[in-house]
Amino acid sequence: MPEVTINYLAVVVSAVIGVAIGFVWYSNALFGKQWRMLVGINNAAPDAAEKIKKQMPKALSATVVGSLVTAYVLAHFLSYAGAADIVGGLRGAFWIWLGFVAPVLLTMYLYQQKSIRLFFIDSAYQLLVLLVMGAVLASWI
Repeated sequence: MPEVTINYLAVVVSAVIGVAIGFVWYSNALFGKQWRMLVGINNAAPDAAEKIKKQMPKALSATVVGSLVTAYVLAHFLSYAGAADIVGGLRGAFWIWLGFVAPVLLTMYLYQQKSIRLFFIDSAYQLLVLLVMGAVLASWI
């Protein structure tokens, strides 16, 4: 396997950007209300706020760790692919999303009988995050 040099600052910056995109994407300003409705989270339920508050540290920790892992692994793939500029990073990220993320989410959502709208909200978020990470990582190689 070829030698890979990872820019760890680019990985951290990409991960932080990925988490920030998630905060905005799933906020009420964009898709938060639709997403909560589609996954069955009822904020009006008496115990909903307490459940969400209790789960939040674990969910946020998983989000940060997952974003770091995604950026780190994406940096490897982009390095292997020879992506050394923004366009190369965008291409690599798109193909990874198309080949690994979108089909898995679509299959999972269909078997779980979830809304296709939920698939589009979640998979578009994943695409956006991968594209931004890919652009940052490839431009910093």
